[in-house]
Amino acid sequence: MNKLATVKALSPAYCSTIAVTGTVALATNASLYVFSDGTNGGSVYMTMQNLFLPANARIVADAAGYSGGTNSDGSGPGPGLAAEGGGGYGGRGGHATKGGAPYGSATHPVDAGSGGGGVGGAGGGLVHAVIRGGATLQGAISANGGNSSGSGGGGSGGGIYLKADTFAPAGGGLSVAGGNGSGAGCGG
Repeated sequence: MNKLATVKALSPAYCSTIAVTGTVALATNASLYVFSDGTNGGSVYMTMQNLFLPANARIVADAAGYSGGTNSDGSGPGPGLAAEGGGGYGGRGGHATKGGAPYGSATHPVDAGSGGGGVGGAGGGLVHAVIRGGATLQGAISANGGNSSGSGGGGSGGGIYLKADTFAPAGGGLSVAGGNGSGAGCGG
């Protein structure tokens, strides 16, 4: 696996910006990792002229959002509560009484995912890209929640926000699934 870039956000909102005046074209089998801050959700804001994501290339923000609990509540706007509450985001986190509350927007998802409680998984990060020209998506973009590493809830899926003048979906996929938890605590 080729690793083209790792970017770590350092403060809230869009604290890190990647501005490319030309085309961002990942190589086949390459991965671009994007992280949000685990405490405050600060994320990366990317702008570019065009995006080309070939088959088997990917942009990854899996388990890169708000932190999961360490025998405590998770972090974020919809944290899972201690024991096995899953983190919430687009839906309530798993568990009848300990799942995190939903938050964010279905049409403009600009938040990282919340962590699960207990020994919980981290939420998915945020992939936010404004593309002034076209986007060709043959590869995958993911911001999935992390799995619990013990007795805890899974992290919620994060957010993917892509804005482009034209999209050419060509077999690529987007995924923001919640992570697996122990018992009833899956991520939302």
